[in-house]
Amino acid sequence: MQAERAGPRAEPLAAAFERLATGIGALVRGHLELARAELGEGLRAVGQNAGAVAIGAVALLCGYLSLMAALGMLLTTWVPPWCAFGCIALANGVPGAIVLARGLSRATGAVRRSTAMARPEIRGSSPTSSAEPGSS
Repeated sequence: MQAERAGPRAEPLAAAFERLATGIGALVRGHLELARAELGEGLRAVGQNAGAVAIGAVALLCGYLSLMAALGMLLTTWVPPWCAFGCIALANGVPGAIVLARGLSRATGAVRRSTAMARPEIRGSSPTSSAEPGSS
């Protein structure tokens, strides 16, 4: 009697779990295919935009250098050429160095923070298990 109850009920339950597993597998495969397609589309757009940015940056740099050369030539009417171009170099170099130093400082600070957070995971220990200073 027990065998008759378990038999018919066990079969539909097993079939239901099999359909569930098949459905979940199909859902995961569908999501992975969608993600792959979206990623490929996004990378193509980034590549096209990166090319446009590079071309624009080169054109902007050429225009900027031409403007600075013209300004240097204009200044040579009042001061010697070495002084005119030296002033332009200082006017561009000092702010450029300041911005570069700040950017590098922020970048290295971000790298230090991320590696400091990752160090315990890399070593395989937790942050609380480090030895106290002065203890042997």
